[in-house]
Amino acid sequence: IVYRFSSAERRGDLFREAISLFVGKRVAASLDDTRTIGLTGKRETVTILFTDIRGFTAYAEQVCDTDGPEVLVQKLNAYMATMAAIVVNFGGQVNKYIGDGIMAVFSDEDGTAAGDHALRAVRCGLEMVRQPGDPQTGVGIHSG
Repeated sequence: IVYRFSSAERRGDLFREAISLFVGKRVAASLDDTRTIGLTGKRETVTILFTDIRGFTAYAEQVCDTDGPEVLVQKLNAYMATMAAIVVNFGGQVNKYIGDGIMAVFSDEDGTAAGDHALRAVRCGLEMVRQPGDPQTGVGIHSG
């Protein structure tokens, strides 16, 4: 019984972490508490960060020709995991994956100081662009 409880608790923690990555900690906590998704909305100023892989088509063709499509998928998955971890490290939320790109949202909800979301997004983008090796990342940022 103790083993089952411990295993279920670890699965629940993993689920909460995965959900909060995409919908934010507040929504994940609400979902955990109420077991429902509140369909509400509000207006707030946020910063949106978009990324993409520079020259992805040429990069994909090169990797597929040299190593095969399964290696491309492995590299793309590792790349996306690295980029998502950077977003989370700077208090952002991955909103969606768009082909070889990512859309992330930075808001006051996950910040340390009111209005710091734009600075966190810029710092996040700089770290993403500075990642060594291939592929190279491009970043665009907008606040409003």
